[in-house]
Amino acid sequence: DRAARRTSHDSFKHTKAEVDTLVDTCGKLQFLDKLLPDRKNKNSKVLIFSQFTMMLNVLEDYLEGRNYDYGRIDGGVTGRDR
Repeated sequence: DRAARRTSHDSFKHTKAEVDTLVDTCGKLQFLDKLLPDRKNKNSKVLIFSQFTMMLNVLEDYLEGRNYDYGRIDGGVTGRDR
C-alpha cells in the first residue's frame, strides 16, 4: 500500500510537461528516462539509493509522472511496513 509508505512529502500529480521539464533539467533523470523503459520491458526491478529525502521526493514525482510502480523506504517508514 503506497499510502503506508508516504512521508511528509505531499506528492501531487504533475502534468506531462512538468515531468518533461524536470527530466530536461536533470542529467540523472535523463539517464533514468532512457534506462527504465528497457528495464520495465524486461520485467526487471531497479533499486535506487539516495541519502537525501529531498532527492527521494524528486524521484517519487518523476516515477509517478511516468506511471512507474515503486516502493519507497526511508526513515519515515516503520520496520513493520518495510
